[in-house]
Amino acid sequence: MNNHKELFTIGHSNHSSEAFIQLLKQHEVTAIADVRSHPYSRQNPQFTQAALKATLLEVGIYYVFLGKELGAVCQVTLIVM
Repeated sequence: MNNHKELFTIGHSNHSSEAFIQLLKQHEVTAIADVRSHPYSRQNPQFTQAALKATLLEVGIYYVFLGKELGAVCQVTLIVM
C-alpha cells in the first residue's frame, strides 16, 4: 500500500479561476491551505478568501484558511527619539 503524500505550493498570480483550477486538477490536488495573512486581492477578486473558497468547494477541493497561524506577520516598531 502506498501512503506517499505530496505537498505542493502555488501562487495564484493573475490566473483566471478556470486556469487555477485546471492546474490544481492536473496535479490531483484535493485540499488547499491558504496561508496568506490578508486573503484579499483588488486586482484579482476571484482570489479573495470567500470567492476562492466557493470556487474550490464547487469542484470538490477542500479549503482551509491558515493565515493567522502561518501567514506573514507585519510588526510595527515604534522608535522614540
